[in-house]
Amino acid sequence: MLAVLQEAVDCYQENVFDRGGKQEESFKDAEEWFFDNNHEWPFSFINICETCGLDPDYFRGGLARWKDRAISEGSKDVVGSVHRKTRAKPATPPTLSGSDVKHG
Repeated sequence: MLAVLQEAVDCYQENVFDRGGKQEESFKDAEEWFFDNNHEWPFSFINICETCGLDPDYFRGGLARWKDRAISEGSKDVVGSVHRKTRAKPATPPTLSGSDVKHG
């Protein structure tokens, strides 16, 4: 389940600046998945958070803060630096900082 969550975070962060085409669609799909309150599907964001002991609303807030910062800085450097940290430690939780995500 953490791998699904990590893939969604990567997709969200890597495609935040893309407009048009598959990358923008991937970003929108990830964003929709994060902000959907579906409890029916076992791999919904809500169910993954509950299983992993994460607070989904706090996680969403972290994503929103990250997106705002990335857009305000207007640079893919924000995306690249966060993404490199994640890849250096593949067993770690999503690429948000500890202040962005509260463990439940």
